This record gives sequence, C-alpha cells and structure tokens, in this order.
Amino acid sequence: MDLLVTLDFRFVRTPDGQVWTRTAYSYAFWDRYLKVFDHVKIVARAEAKPSVDEQYKQVNGPGVTFLGVPFYLGPWQYLKAHRRVRQAVRSSVSGEEAVLCRVASQLASELLPALWAENRPYGLEVVGDPYEAGTSLHVYNHRFGFDLWQTARFAKFQPLKVLRCLEWDTLAKAMFDQVIKEGGIYHIWGHSWEIDEHDDWERLENVFRYISANPKATYVTNGELEAYS
Repeated sequence: MDLLVTLDFRFVRTPDGQVWTRTAYSYAFWDRYLKVFDHVKIVARAEAKPSVDEQYKQVNGPGVTFLGVPFYLGPWQYLKAHRRVRQAVRSSVSGEEAVLCRVASQLASELLPALWAENRPYGLEVVGDPYEAGTSLHVYNHRFGFDLWQTARFAKFQPLKVLRCLEWDTLAKAMFDQVIKEGGIYHIWGHSWEIDEHDDWERLENVFRYISANPKATYVTNGELEAYS
C-alpha cells in the first residue's frame, strides 16, 4: 500500500524534477515510512530554483515521490492562492492509498473536510500543537470557555480591552504587537472551511496586511519551526 503525506514545509525543486531541502525532511527521513508502506507520496510546497548548492539534501528517490501544490510564501500570498492550493491538495488523493496529515498544517486544513465528506479514514501525526505555542490564535470567535479565559488573561482583565479582543482579528493584531515588543512565537492558524462559513476572508486579509513584512519579525512555516526547535 502507498502512503500520501501532507505537511507544511518549503522545499526546492530544480529543473530536472529533483526536490531538495537544506534542513528537515531529506530522503533519509522518509525511510521510517518505507519500512511499512510500498511508496510514499509527499504533498507540499516547492519553490522552483535553477540549482542548489552542496548544503542541500535530496528529498525524492526510490519509493518517494513529490506532488507539489502552488507555491506561496507568507499569509498574503496564501490568501491569493488558497483556492488553487485547496484544489491541488484534494486532487492529490486518489486510489486506495493511506493518508497521513502532519499537523498543525494549512494543507491538512484544506484536505480534511474532503476526507470527512467521503467518510475516508486518515491518520494525523501531531508535530506541533497550536495551543502549546508561545502565542497562539485561532481564526474564529470562541467567546466561551477556555478561549474566553485566555483572552481575558491576555487583556490583563481590563474590561474594555477584553470586549475588543473578543473579535479574533482585533486580538490577532494585539497579540502580534505584544510579540514584537516582548519577543516570542506568534502562531496564527485556522480552518479554511470555518473562514468560508463565517465569510471572514476580508478580515483575515486585513490581519495579514498588518502582520506582514515587519522587519522585527522572522517568518517561518510550522515545519521550519519544528526543524529549528
């Protein structure tokens, strides 16, 4: 049986079709799956480059192939490409292969609703829990329970600030400002189907404009954060 794996990581693809990485997920990483499955298909992003230097390691090889999705860098480019990304991720699943999503992952968020609709089995490999990140925000208004307590604590229990921060986009900007000022990890995440359901793409676009291209921030994917942790 084959295995299809989705993950958030930026690979590099050269004109000869080979896929490369400078950090994590080289060919040796996938050997753990080849001990169980006949073939591994990787679904992820790959930036096209004419060549790579000796610091890069090859990703694909015997038993490991790569299925690329439209490349994007950062939240603003993702917002513009998300429909094409969704189509590419969902069309990558075919036949009877097993499906494994390494999460937290935006690509998994695009794929999972389709698997749920088909009642198709899948596996999750949790490599980063967004609630365990130093600073985390779910793109969704959860005004009760755990999230309300966390929001009130972030706002230092100041009533007016708590009320403003009950809106996720206001909270997103406030949390970003705090990380820029004090340091730490800013992790914004969400499910595209929830954003669709609440028609929040314009609010998300405004947040992305606010947090993008800040010279005091370093922008990484979940996979890159894991690789350097």
